[in-house]
Amino acid sequence: MKAFALILIAHAMASAQARHVVVDTTRVCAGCRLTFDSVVTLGLPDRGSQRIQDVVAQTDGRLVASTRSLPVPVFSSSGVVVDSIGAGVSALRSAPVAQAVGPRGELFLFSSDRRVAVFDSSGRFRRSLTLGSSARSPVILSDGKIAVLTPLLMPAGSKGSLADLPLIRLHDTTGAELRAFGSALAEPDAVAFAGKNGTLWTARSPNELKEWSQTGQLLRVIERPMAGFGGRQFLGDSASGFVQPELIAARQDEAGLLWVAYVNSMRRPRCGKPAAQCWDSAIDVLNPDSGELIATGRLPFLASALLGYGYASALVDVSTDRRVAVIYRGRLTRPR
Repeated sequence: MKAFALILIAHAMASAQARHVVVDTTRVCAGCRLTFDSVVTLGLPDRGSQRIQDVVAQTDGRLVASTRSLPVPVFSSSGVVVDSIGAGVSALRSAPVAQAVGPRGELFLFSSDRRVAVFDSSGRFRRSLTLGSSARSPVILSDGKIAVLTPLLMPAGSKGSLADLPLIRLHDTTGAELRAFGSALAEPDAVAFAGKNGTLWTARSPNELKEWSQTGQLLRVIERPMAGFGGRQFLGDSASGFVQPELIAARQDEAGLLWVAYVNSMRRPRCGKPAAQCWDSAIDVLNPDSGELIATGRLPFLASALLGYGYASALVDVSTDRRVAVIYRGRLTRPR
């Protein structure tokens, strides 16, 4: 208990030194709009054994769908399987459990045995590396370094405690660990995403996002007043039917704006459709410098990820043995 208290005190001290930006939800861009259109549905003919688990967007517009098996299918922007990646690559001794796209369009496939296979933007195998720890929520930074979040599990034979586990482990381009920082105990369910100029962002709820330098310094904390966080003052006159917002994903786009996807509504009454179609998802676009809430849009599905380049995905189980990925394109329009 004492170690946990010390961790929280150190965490609070680091937060106090960072720049704090509070989002002013009353100051919304009057002419800004965020809309989403369904652009393509990704599906595989082999039912059951190849359920889509995750999708990433490449720089050329192609979409890579992880099925937790090999090879990994690659779709065109129109939803046609045009390629596959990973077949016969000896560096992949087990199926990938996570994937990420680097700044040059490289695809990184992360296996459960800590091995990482790297493919160029055309799908050719280029190199492999081995991380010193398991990869949760892997992120490729703008300079090619690899950041992963630490699972909240002590390594076998370790004499430490959970309070000693760092939140982030930073690796160089060869997989060698450079440093570890943050507290996994303080943010056990955080997600991570790459920032501009080599920084890293983490978030564990839609009302608080943190920007870190590669040296482990907490640079900035974005706070967004939101119902369910910070006390009942955000709940209004009645908490009837209230749902505490739950973070889905977050990204920083090419212009430096933050996109934050979350659930803040209840399941639709008597919804008999696949589960992903029984919830809406909210997506905010924030200016991390000024604290402006630029726009809020809604998806008619439960989103699964923000893919970059304005894309969002939703995984839909259309039957017990078939899952598809519905891809949406977000359009942010601002007055000239």
